Formats: sequence, structure tokens, C-alpha cells
Amino acid sequence: MALLSGSIRLRRFEARGELTQDTLNSFETAVNSHAFAELSENDTREEAVGWVSVADIFDSALDRTKWLVGDTINLAIRVDVKRIPSVIFKKECENLEKTVKERDGRERLSAAERRELKELVKKKLSVKVLPTIKIIEMSWDPKRGEVYLFGCSEKVSEVFKALFEKTFKVKVRPLFPYTLAARFAGGEEKVGGATSSDFAAGR
Repeated sequence: MALLSGSIRLRRFEARGELTQDTLNSFETAVNSHAFAELSENDTREEAVGWVSVADIFDSALDRTKWLVGDTINLAIRVDVKRIPSVIFKKECENLEKTVKERDGRERLSAAERRELKELVKKKLSVKVLPTIKIIEMSWDPKRGEVYLFGCSEKVSEVFKALFEKTFKVKVRPLFPYTLAARFAGGEEKVGGATSSDFAAGR
């Protein structure tokens, strides 16, 4: 894992907060409220997302001793995806529809009946599918107002942003040259009339 192995591939975000006793108590409650819960055997959801320990991706009992290191909050997002191959799903649905029509002596099924059969097939096949597991680690220093996200894709950033803001009730925004310049200048209005587009690649 990146936070433990030292491998570097990250994005930086701005997210300001405080580490008082009250906020730590609320953070601990919020983190556990959004901790990872595994997809059950009969779960028809395709995806589960939540916080886990950076030291153990199977540990979602997250008291603050597991994620508070000095003045930083260190957590991992676990994303489990359980997706049935579309070819198999389609074939199983066709087979079940055929069986029902032959059993009842019918040529067609209603849209509602077909939806019901699809749900039955989904439940049946979901039991046989193992989820793929993705881990996204982050380290947040509220006092500095910076988050290090160990992942660079847009999809990873979207998953992180959604869970982080839902959990901590703190807005995050990417730190790129313009926002860094605004920070050091003391505000966007003090960046010498420059705009974010002036810092875009290739300018």
C-alpha cells in the first residue's frame, strides 16, 4: 500500500478543517457511519464503497487510534465491484424465460414478468461472483488544509471526493498551480489578474 510502502503516485487537494476534541468525536462517528460494509451473498448491488484501515483492508471497525497519526487523518477507501458477465446474464435470462413460457404454455411474457425473472437470475448468479477489490488511500492534514490522494484517475478522484465530503462535511478542491498561487498570494483576487485558464497545460 502506498502509505506504508512509500510508493508515490498521488493527487493533492485542498480541504480545511480543525482537530479539536469535538471535531475528532464527530469525525470518528462519521467515519464509522461510512465504513465499508461487504456485499452479502444475496446482495443485488454491484458496488460497495466505504472506509477501511490503511493497515488492513478487511478492518472497518475504525476507532481513531487506527487513522489518526499526529495531526493527520489516514484512511483507505475500499471499493468492491461484483459484476455478472453480460453474456452469461443474458443467456441465463433467455433460458429462464423459455422455461417459464413452456411451463405455462405461453408465447410471450409481460414486461413486469421479464423484470422479475431478471431479478431472480441476478440473485442466483450474484452468489457465484466474487467481487474485485480496489483500494484508494488518502492522508489529510486538516491544519495545513491538504489531502494527499494516492491515485490519479478521474474516477478515483470522483469516488474519493464523494465519500470524503459526505463523511467529513468538508469541501475539497484540486490543488493545481493556480490554486497554489492563490493560496500563497493570500486569495484569488491577489494573483495579479491571472485566471485558472492561464495556468492550464500548454499556456
